[in-house]
Amino acid sequence: MQHPFRFCGKIGAAVAILAVAVVVIWFNNQKSQGPKIAKEVAVLTDSVNVLTTKINSVEARIPALADSLAYWLVATPSKKTAAIAARIKRELETLEAERQSLPRRRAELDSLIMRRKNSFAYKIR
Repeated sequence: MQHPFRFCGKIGAAVAILAVAVVVIWFNNQKSQGPKIAKEVAVLTDSVNVLTTKINSVEARIPALADSLAYWLVATPSKKTAAIAARIKRELETLEAERQSLPRRRAELDSLIMRRKNSFAYKIR
């Protein structure tokens, strides 16, 4: 009489080999996403650098516009001067609103970069 578990060793070995193959394929697939994620992080980092430059530019332009606005308001009171002053004031308000929103947008990008880096590091483990 043959033992009922006679083939368990061969089946177990086949299952183990199959499991190792699946793990190797999965790991290689995760590793191949590395360049894609690295490229995405680089693009996000470039976006942060652009925002930093924009913040500096906006902050540099605000005092000049404020001085210009003061000059046009005091210089000669006329309809043309009032129109120019109103345009400068609108641009100044727009720049101020943009300046206030840029740090929040930069923080969002920094957060996204960290999440992508952490996601990639987790996938490699």
